[in-house]
Amino acid sequence: MIAALMAGLVAVAPAGAPADACAVEARAHHCIVQPTSVERTAAASRQARNLQGWGKSLYRGKWWRAGYADVRRCIMRRESNFRYTAKNPTSSASGAYQFLDSKWRRGLVYMMLAESKATGDGLAPQIRQLKNVPIRKWSRYFQDRAFYTAWRHGKGAKHWAPTIAGTGCW
Repeated sequence: MIAALMAGLVAVAPAGAPADACAVEARAHHCIVQPTSVERTAAASRQARNLQGWGKSLYRGKWWRAGYADVRRCIMRRESNFRYTAKNPTSSASGAYQFLDSKWRRGLVYMMLAESKATGDGLAPQIRQLKNVPIRKWSRYFQDRAFYTAWRHGKGAKHWAPTIAGTGCW
């Protein structure tokens, strides 16, 4: 490693790569590991792949606020009974928040991609891939991110307006 440092060559590991990622590069004598964003770490976590039941949102980006947790929980219970893989048998509504997949998927990807580019969270490639994946197959992280992105500090509440009086969450 010391000889490598003296040579002065620099290889840059992909964001989020372990510190030894450059070791596989035969000519890499010095490696700089770019920092990983909190959002990228959350999206790649084991918890993000757990699609069972209620849990705190892993998303903490632009649209997240702790004060919306109770509304999120109520909507998730009402829409899918806390099932991230839920699929409505009579429509394209799917996922924990029952987004109409046929109408929302591209728009959600577009909105999340705009935030990713603005914040530099490093998730743009993964978000782009979601265009081709049914919402109910998105990770917990991305479904929660989609909820907060559509909720937009309450401006998107109309998307979950109750169809039966008295069943609202806010």
